[in-house]
Amino acid sequence: MITVMWKDYPPVLPDLSDLKAVCRKNEQKNSRGYTGHGYRFGRFFSATIGESPAEGYRFSYRIGNTVQSAETVLVRRNRTLYSFTCAGRAENQSADHDTFAGILAGIRFS
Repeated sequence: MITVMWKDYPPVLPDLSDLKAVCRKNEQKNSRGYTGHGYRFGRFFSATIGESPAEGYRFSYRIGNTVQSAETVLVRRNRTLYSFTCAGRAENQSADHDTFAGILAGIRFS
């Protein structure tokens, strides 16, 4: 499952210049949504998406007896923050990661 979200921020709110800090805050907020689902943080990482710097993190969680592996990547373009997330069964993590990396490599911003 791949989701894409974005939000446009007005110039007076908030400071998006430190994408690493924005990513850490996003991970903290995201982790609270998985309360009761065995959320486990993996690691933070840096990337380039559409020739723009990006920050991301990997994590896992449980849905019933199934462990899901996921990663979220954030990209800032001007005052717009984009979030790309890929989640799938933990046993497919390697293939899912490769597919997601291919999709992210094909992204271009106009």
